[in-house]
Amino acid sequence: MSVRTIQSEKDPRRDQHSKSTHTQAPPLDEENFPSLPVSTMTCTYSTDPWDSTESDTESEEITGYDELSWIVPTNPAPQVAAVEDTSPPKVFTLYPNLPLEICEMIIEHAMRADGEFDHNIDVQSYISRSRSHSQPIFLPAICFTSEATRAEAAPVYISNTTWKMRGYASNQFLTHFLESIPNGKGFSAVRNLHFTAFHWFPGVENVDNHVNADLELMARCTGLKKICFTFHASMVMSRFINKYYGVHYRLKSVQEIVKHYDFEQIFRCASLREITVDGLQAVMDAVDGYSEQRLQDVVDWIQGEFKSRFEKEVKTTIKWRNYSY
Repeated sequence: MSVRTIQSEKDPRRDQHSKSTHTQAPPLDEENFPSLPVSTMTCTYSTDPWDSTESDTESEEITGYDELSWIVPTNPAPQVAAVEDTSPPKVFTLYPNLPLEICEMIIEHAMRADGEFDHNIDVQSYISRSRSHSQPIFLPAICFTSEATRAEAAPVYISNTTWKMRGYASNQFLTHFLESIPNGKGFSAVRNLHFTAFHWFPGVENVDNHVNADLELMARCTGLKKICFTFHASMVMSRFINKYYGVHYRLKSVQEIVKHYDFEQIFRCASLREITVDGLQAVMDAVDGYSEQRLQDVVDWIQGEFKSRFEKEVKTTIKWRNYSY
């Protein structure tokens, strides 16, 4: 098979196709392109848009679509040039003269707006990162502006925060911090304390000063409203060995538990309203009863003593959970 090449002008098939019309202009007749509806209207405008005198106005007939309707404003509002205010910013100079109660309300509102009260303070986690007891880093920035501001702002922050202690070190750190607030306002401002290691106290007879530091801190906080302390149910039992059956446990009496922890000090908390026990369930049982019930007996004793000594109702609750932090 042979292939022959020819020029396009000599191709016999060229004249067999109709010529393309896409480049030809369409007929502009009334049948194919009817005219759009028009109307005549009068538009009033001013040769000088800022001149409102009637002598300069003219009228002109224009044609257009029926939907077209506009009028040039003949008396627009004059523009005012912006003037830069170079006066110094206004300063509220009366704050130092306000009553302390109002100043505290202002400070609390500012702290709350910044989210300062959205979380509890785990004191243990701040000990190594703080410069000193008097300048812990958990304080809001406003407390570092001046000594006078710190004396006003720190009690506000203290009263709106729950303080969590996980041992003796955190107890002492918070105690020294509260002592650094003038006139005892640090201790009086505390409202909520949480002791997660309360049950590990070895007993007043086993410490040099015979003082339960957690209860001592509670007592010094004269405005304290709520306390929560963790208590493992096994701490209300004592172990003994039976020569036939090995290790066994018996329940301690309520008075033994009160003496061991020096619970008498809790009655120094005159403003106390609520006690919550974070109860940890024991994995072993005593031979003479249930440890959970004995802890409930201790809590009932505390509640009863508040009522009999001070004719005061203190809400008490035990919330049980398994042994986990």
